[in-house]
Parts: sequence; structure tokens; C-alpha cells
Amino acid sequence: IVCALKLDAADEALPPALATALFRVTQELLVNVAMHAEASRVYVKLSRDQTCITLTVEDDGRGITADELHSTRSLGLLGIQERIRALGGTVVISGAQGEGTTAVVQVPLNHAVPEESD
Repeated sequence: IVCALKLDAADEALPPALATALFRVTQELLVNVAMHAEASRVYVKLSRDQTCITLTVEDDGRGITADELHSTRSLGLLGIQERIRALGGTVVISGAQGEGTTAVVQVPLNHAVPEESD
């Protein structure tokens, strides 16, 4: 799968808990693309503005169905939701048959992120 990556927020330090969460979410989303999407391309973008950091993962695969989105067996998607909600963020995943799937993760930068202890 061809992967394009755009990091508009790479030069700015993030709290360790937020950086780890975004890494794990990206990892899970890319695993889902590889295992389920039947995609030939995936686009990953990390951007930051004054209020939030946004991760977008978009593929050109078969498109996630509503049943797959809401299935209790979709543990990876549930884990993503829980991880991001704990940081005060949101996850929106959408897809259309034959048109791919897009996941948009947004986390506010002013949300209190617990510091990791040494």
C-alpha cells in the first residue's frame, strides 16, 4: 500500500501522553487499512492549529460500512475512541462503498493531559 505522509505539526513538541496516544491511534488505523480496506493508497496527515491537533488517515479502499463502524466486535475502533475521549478529543470515521474510508481525530491542545512520571 502506497502511503503518503504530511506532518505539519512535527516540529512542535507535544505532551508525552498525547504524542503516545496519537502514535497508537495512527498505528491502529494503519493496521485496519492493511487488514480490511483493500486499499492501494493511504494518506496520513498530522496538523496543528492554535486550538487542536488533527490526525487524518484516508484510504482509497472499499469503504467502511455502517455495520462495521458500530459493531461491538470492532475492538480496535472502540479502543481508538476511548483513548481519544480520555484526552477530550473526538474521532469521526466515515466511508462510502468503493470510495474509501476517512478517520479524523481531533484533540484540543488546552485539554489537561496528565504528565508521565519518571
